[in-house]
Amino acid sequence: MVVRLFLLLVILAAVLAPLCDARNLVKSYEIENAVYGMCSQASRSFVARDYNGAKALLQQAAAYDPTSYSGQVHHDLASCYRSLKDYGQAIVEADLALKYEPGDESTLYTKALIYYDGNNFDQAMLTLETLLNRSSDSRWRDMARNLVKDVSVYSNLKRASDSVACKRDSEAITYLEKAAKFDPSKYSAKIHAMESFALRRLGNASQAVKEGQKALA
Repeated sequence: MVVRLFLLLVILAAVLAPLCDARNLVKSYEIENAVYGMCSQASRSFVARDYNGAKALLQQAAAYDPTSYSGQVHHDLASCYRSLKDYGQAIVEADLALKYEPGDESTLYTKALIYYDGNNFDQAMLTLETLLNRSSDSRWRDMARNLVKDVSVYSNLKRASDSVACKRDSEAITYLEKAAKFDPSKYSAKIHAMESFALRRLGNASQAVKEGQKALA
């Protein structure tokens, strides 16, 4: 009898643990399992690019906060809002996720991406600095360093573009030279083409040709 009871408990543990993702329950099993189901369905909707559908499911899940899934729920909501280009609400959700799971690498990285997408480059860099300071995981550190490069290049390119549009060519060249320090990048051709244009407009034809050649390389 004791052996049978023990075996039954083992089987129940094996069945129930995957349903709750082997987490320490905060609410009742029924609530935790319901939230888990909503998260799983939302994940499928997100992959299918049904961001509004995923958002609606995650908002239902968030109504049960706090649960052992609250960090994941709000991280995924942040990703939904990012995909919907609602960057302000995306940051709100990322901060909520970090409230439940402080220092979570995935959430910090997502938060940096949200700032980057919203052209808030300074905050993106600060968030990446936080990630690099807190994480010892080589994968996340490599991803953060690569994003630092992308943010640095694109932010300087965008500032240069704004300067060129206002005919502040010397200022534009300063930004472009900062961006070019990260060559090669996916923006290298555009950086050197823009610098060539700015130099030509400043009357520096020989250097403009050199930059033009770099753009074509």
